[in-house]
Amino acid sequence: MSTPVLYSYSDYSLDRVSGYVRVSYGWVTAGVANQHLVREVGAPGSGMWRLDPGESAWDLAALEKGTWGGGVVDGPKEDHSTFRGEAFGLLATLVWLEGSEWQGRLEHRLDNEAVVNKYNADDALYTDYERCVYADPDVWAALFALKARLGSRVKVLWQRSHPERRLARAMWDRHDRGNDMSDAQADRAMETFKPTDRRLQLVAPEEQG
Repeated sequence: MSTPVLYSYSDYSLDRVSGYVRVSYGWVTAGVANQHLVREVGAPGSGMWRLDPGESAWDLAALEKGTWGGGVVDGPKEDHSTFRGEAFGLLATLVWLEGSEWQGRLEHRLDNEAVVNKYNADDALYTDYERCVYADPDVWAALFALKARLGSRVKVLWQRSHPERRLARAMWDRHDRGNDMSDAQADRAMETFKPTDRRLQLVAPEEQG
């Protein structure tokens, strides 16, 4: 029997308030793939696998948000970018996976092709220094360490974004819906940390209504 595969998705949100750039990220797990969609590939015992791409998009039987998370990427605004926000979403998902009780595989999708390509780059072509010295070395050092530990359990794929701009909702497939869930999660994380001009008011007990 094939090892079960969990679907997950992540996305980011970027906001500018009073000249300050803030980036948030969100991620969700959204059901387990039907076993008949899992294809073992490569040499026997290699651990390599894929989900049938045509059918998995319509694998809606268990499409429910399971575990989820999100947060804001703090720091100097010069460091904030789409690339960093998307990488944080992937990092948060893999951190959760490593510490969770889920022992199966994970197919993770996000809508930034540069992040997907960097994660999937052939390890033989780069040293650890070459992979991490450029943009966001802190995030990528952590991501490549997780990739080494998780190995073939994880597959990271690109997913086209913003289905609401392309399709009627009735036409969304599993991955459109997963992308929308993670996008909403990133927006919720951003709202949590939006600045406010309201000040804390300390009220005497006898004045409380």
